[in-house]
Amino acid sequence: MITVSQTPMSVDVTAERLVEASRAIGPIICAAADEIEHERRLPAHIVDALHEAGLFRMTVPRDLGGLESDALTITRAVEELAAADGSAAWCVLIAVAGSAVLGWLPRGFAEALATDRRLVVAGTLMPTGKAIPEDGGTASRAGGLSRAASSIRPGCGRQPS
Repeated sequence: MITVSQTPMSVDVTAERLVEASRAIGPIICAAADEIEHERRLPAHIVDALHEAGLFRMTVPRDLGGLESDALTITRAVEELAAADGSAAWCVLIAVAGSAVLGWLPRGFAEALATDRRLVVAGTLMPTGKAIPEDGGTASRAGGLSRAASSIRPGCGRQPS
């Protein structure tokens, strides 16, 4: 298992460290291949390792406590995960794509979300539901019909078929 400090994420995390962390998590993912396939989701210890490595925060803006990694770093990190398991790479790729929108949200709302160090954002840019702002824009109530486009859910697993 990878040991990573529990202190807040540093913006000094280097691109190479993210790629190395992905490479180091690979054997852990491979060892859980049967469980991943059977349960159709990533086991909690793998999700924990992905969080500890900062892989879900690669596109969170720096001013919100994220890493704001460049596209090449993200591609290399995801490629390392994909060498171990495509679904693990998919989960991280969808999450980092979703986290990029934090920079476009109203500041107070984005800050409230970004304070959750285990935030995983997933969805679609073609929503059919509606978010109704509440509490001065720091919260939202969702309504309408929304379909899962990413096929990841809490725990970063695939939806059952």
